[in-house]
Amino acid sequence: MKIKEFMDRLSKTSNKEIGGLNDVVDLNLDDDNNIWGKRTDREDIIYKEWNSKIGDDLLDLTPFRDAEFLRTFLSDIPREEQFYYVYNTAMYCSKKGEYDPNYVLVTRRSLPRLEDKPEQFWTIDYINVMNGLNYEIPKNSAHRQHSVILVATLGSLNKYGFANNNGGHTDGEIMINNVPFSRDDILFVHKSNNELLDLISYIYNGGLSNDDVFEQLKNQISERQDYYNGRR
Repeated sequence: MKIKEFMDRLSKTSNKEIGGLNDVVDLNLDDDNNIWGKRTDREDIIYKEWNSKIGDDLLDLTPFRDAEFLRTFLSDIPREEQFYYVYNTAMYCSKKGEYDPNYVLVTRRSLPRLEDKPEQFWTIDYINVMNGLNYEIPKNSAHRQHSVILVATLGSLNKYGFANNNGGHTDGEIMINNVPFSRDDILFVHKSNNELLDLISYIYNGGLSNDDVFEQLKNQISERQDYYNGRR
């Protein structure tokens, strides 16, 4: 879903009506104690069909290996376009063939906002976005609670310009120029069921709001800039 839809649906929990949780989170699917989750029968058929077409189990190198990410993708991307994204993302991640950057998915963990803001660092290393970044966005922090995984395309990043001499690409990380990133260039956002439940619990228990976290982050950025500019 788009950022606005995600935030609108999440806001339904602000009245603390537990019955409304089913509108936000699918509580009936467990992850089978597997970090990649458990696909439904239908999802498994689709995944195996795609993998067979591409070959060499290349989908295991992509975000589609994560059952919940796959579920979000199938829900948000038109059926006739899905395999284009799957194929080109697999080619880019595996370096096995040519690809169309307009169909290569890249991801980033970030605080969702309705207004455009810089989104400088992206990656093809999905597991790091899913379970890592613990220094940048610490586990259990307010920032982590509210964060989502943004999904865009390599082609959309190109319009912002890559930010270093290596073309912005290093070890799976892609860095673009530090300018406002249009919300229109975000294909969809993803947040796992467990993270959604944690966020809902956090909100219920009086945690910081999205706006509070945003102000904190702006203050931290300002303090860092002052430090590096020799003002402190």
